[in-house]
Amino acid sequence: MQTGEPKSHSSGSKHLDWLLLVTLTLIALAARLVPGERTVDDAYITFRYARNLLEGRGFVYNLGERVLGTTTPLYTLLLAGAALASGSRDFPALALEINALAGALSVVLLYVLGKRFAGHRAPALAAALLWAVTPYSATFAIGGMENELTIGMLLACVSG
Repeated sequence: MQTGEPKSHSSGSKHLDWLLLVTLTLIALAARLVPGERTVDDAYITFRYARNLLEGRGFVYNLGERVLGTTTPLYTLLLAGAALASGSRDFPALALEINALAGALSVVLLYVLGKRFAGHRAPALAAALLWAVTPYSATFAIGGMENELTIGMLLACVSG
């Protein structure tokens, strides 16, 4: 007669998974927030669209010119919404915060997916940790662009 899950899947194992997820999340956040903003020039296009939208001027870059010149309309709307909700108009800081959270979400999802597909904690931990600290992901986050959000959304879709 079975009395439940094997010992390896006990509550201790679940606690270890939670501890790893919290640790990975903190590492990902630190890797993105500690360097601070290093905003790239293209991000300012998105910031200007978000500011104009927020100020009631419409989804435009230049007033009176109804041309969609941003490649990131969803990210622009997210930035405008974050600015509206927070009262902040510091778009580089808002972008960094959104990107840091999206990067942390990506790390969590990589761990979950890695564990699901590999069946073991070690490869899941390796994949998540590598993404948490890889220079490319941190650079995208601090640059103010939408890459972290896009990757997080793609991983969420795969996670189902």
